[in-house]
Amino acid sequence: MKKHIQRIRHFAQRIKQKSNWNIVETLHLNRFKKSAILAFAIIAFLGVNVLASYISLRMDLSKGQAYTLSPSTRKLVAKLDKETVITLYTSDNIPARLQPIEREVTDLLREYERANRSVRVAIDRFNPNEDKETVMKLEQVGISGLPVREQQQGEVSVTQIYFGIIVTRGEKTETIVQALDVENLEYSLTSALYRMTNEKLPVVSVMGATAGMYTQQDPLDAFKQIAGGLFDIQPVAPTAPSEEGSEEVQKIAFDKNTKTLIVIDDVNTTFTDADIEAIDTYIKTGNAIIFTDGVVVSDQDLATSSGEVKLHAILAKRGIKVNPNIVLSGQAEMVNMGGGGFSLLVPYPAWVWTTVFDDSVGYFSGIGRLTFAWSSSLKKKKKEGY
Repeated sequence: MKKHIQRIRHFAQRIKQKSNWNIVETLHLNRFKKSAILAFAIIAFLGVNVLASYISLRMDLSKGQAYTLSPSTRKLVAKLDKETVITLYTSDNIPARLQPIEREVTDLLREYERANRSVRVAIDRFNPNEDKETVMKLEQVGISGLPVREQQQGEVSVTQIYFGIIVTRGEKTETIVQALDVENLEYSLTSALYRMTNEKLPVVSVMGATAGMYTQQDPLDAFKQIAGGLFDIQPVAPTAPSEEGSEEVQKIAFDKNTKTLIVIDDVNTTFTDADIEAIDTYIKTGNAIIFTDGVVVSDQDLATSSGEVKLHAILAKRGIKVNPNIVLSGQAEMVNMGGGGFSLLVPYPAWVWTTVFDDSVGYFSGIGRLTFAWSSSLKKKKKEGY
C-alpha cells in the first residue's frame, strides 16, 4: 500500500512541476502502439466510473448543497437497521422542462442509498394511460396526477403527470404525494423516516399566539403543518387573570412528556404571574424557546408599545437583556409603499433578512433566507449558574 501511495505522490509532484507535461510519457506508454494506448484509456475510463459507483465523489455545487445530505439526516439514516425501500413513481410523460428535476431527485435519493446499505432506491417509470393498476395504487395512497400546462406551436395543452414517492419499512409506509420540490425534499423524506422509526413523537408545548381578531383561524396552523410531522404539538392556554378579591390561585401544568416549551409573546396575550412562574420553573430543567419583542409594533397602524416585561425578567435572570429598540438594516425586505392604483416597492429597513445559516443542522435544509420583522437587539451578560 505504501508503495502505491508513493507512486501517486510522485506522479502528482511531476504534474505540479511540469506545466507542459505529456501523460503518455509520464505513464511510459510511448513504447506501445496507438491502438494499445487507446484501449488503455478506455479501460481506465470504465474503471474510474465503476469505482465512482461505489464511492460517492459527486460534487454538489448547488446553493446550500441542496443535493448533499445534512449531518442530521446521515445520522438518522445510519441508524436504520431494517430494509427501507424508497420508490419513486414517475410517469413516462414528464415534460422535457421537468426532466432535469427528475434527475436531481434521483441523485438525492441515491445519497440515502449510499448512506446505509439497508436503504434501497427503486425507480418505477410507467405509462399512466396503460398501467391502470399502478395509477389506482398511487391514487389510494394520495398520489394524484399533477396537471402540467404545456404550450407548443401556439397550442396549449394540459398533461397529467405522476411524480411521487412511497417509503416502505416493514409494515409501515409513508407517502410524499409530489416530489417536484427538490429543495424541501430532504426535509420531507427524512421526516417520513423519522416517523417510521419512532413509536411516539416528542411533545412540543406552545404557549401564547392567541387567535386575536380572527377567532376562526388557528394562528399555529402553518406551524402545525410544517412541524406536525416531527412533533406532537400541544397548545397551552395562558391562565385567566384572577378576579379581584379572589384567593384562588390558578396553576398551569405542561404535558409531562414535553421535550421543548415554546413561548410566544403575542400582542393579544397577557401572561399572569402564575404563567411566568410555570415557565420559569420549566426552564430550570427543560428546553425552552421564547419569542419576545423589545418593542411591539401593531400590524394595523404601526403603533409601538413596550414588550412583555415579565418575559424579559425571565431572560434577564439568565443574563439575556432584550433591548427596547428596533434593528434597522440595508439588507431588508421589499414592501409596497404605493397606493392609489400603483405599486412602489422599496426596502423596508425594519424587516431584516439573512441567508447565513448553520449548514451542519438539518432544520435549515431548503431554506433560502429568513426574515425578522421589527426585531430587537440582545445584550448578553454572564450569569452564575447559566
